[in-house]
Amino acid sequence: MSKAFTKEDVDPPERSGRVRSASGLPPGATNYITPGGAARLRQELASIGGAEGDHEQSIAELERILAMLCS
Repeated sequence: MSKAFTKEDVDPPERSGRVRSASGLPPGATNYITPGGAARLRQELASIGGAEGDHEQSIAELERILAMLCS
């Protein structure tokens, strides 16, 4: 029988507890964004800001991204 069809007794490795940013880039990496992309993020932030409900996490993430652009 081929090794490809045998079951391994080894458990898959556990995933690390690190939280990646929404962009998927590692901390400290430069995130390039077009002016149009920045405008869309600002528009999304404005639309979420006026919406009812639980959007604090989304608002915080968008504000963090936009603050990185201005620095």
